[in-house]
Amino acid sequence: MAERQGGRAAPDAVLTRIGQVVMLHHAGDREEARHRLLGLWTEIGEHGDPLHRCTLAHYLADTQDDPEDELAWDLRALTAAEEARGDRPDGFGDAREVRALYPALHLSLATDYAGLGRPDA
Repeated sequence: MAERQGGRAAPDAVLTRIGQVVMLHHAGDREEARHRLLGLWTEIGEHGDPLHRCTLAHYLADTQDDPEDELAWDLRALTAAEEARGDRPDGFGDAREVRALYPALHLSLATDYAGLGRPDA
């Protein structure tokens, strides 16, 4: 959990770690990024913090080679977002933060379904 520093919440270490791996992915090392993100997923677990799972699954989807796998990770991200209710005690998971993720999550799903030839989904 984040600690308070000077009246505001300290950065979330897990989200920072996810961001560092995303930079690796954007630099072109997709395979290593996927490997590290999967390691974080194992560390966080299926029942870990919903905001962490949502963010991680969203970025894991982008590292997949198989379109079905990409869709599966994007669906995990949406499910985790729906679980996040803004009641995190560390001050990071307020409802606005989670709501801000929905446009990107839905756009990713639309792209996945279109790519799979399922535009009506």
